[in-house]
Amino acid sequence: MHGQGAEGVFEEVGEAVGIGVGIISSAGGGCDGAEVLVAFFTNDVKVQAYAVKAVRIIALGYVFYGIGMVLINAFNGAGDTWTPTKVNLVGFWLFQIPLAYFLAKTMELGPLGVFIAIPVAESTITIVSFVLFKRGKWKTIKV
Repeated sequence: MHGQGAEGVFEEVGEAVGIGVGIISSAGGGCDGAEVLVAFFTNDVKVQAYAVKAVRIIALGYVFYGIGMVLINAFNGAGDTWTPTKVNLVGFWLFQIPLAYFLAKTMELGPLGVFIAIPVAESTITIVSFVLFKRGKWKTIKV
């Protein structure tokens, strides 16, 4: 943020998001090399099947994950540490974990449900963070 004050934060967040989206897009979203990546960690064919599926599904949320990280850390950088704490507490403990359980057990998707819950929760956290960032309450925090 280089001492620009609140006015320069939004431009820098936008620039960081643009760079991150460009890098992730140029890398193919991390999906193309799932088999190679997983094979590096295990030779067990059953484990590889689950892991490749997990990598491909979770990689779908990387763009939102990156944007969310930039937004959450913009709050932190501005001295507003309670907003990220609340967003992450609700997003992970009260949304992602129950969603993963619901999809895995109630919808009988098993591990696939857990994998799906991760990018869904990350995307939701990013959208909530964006809305809160645009509201601008973080600008009023005194450090």
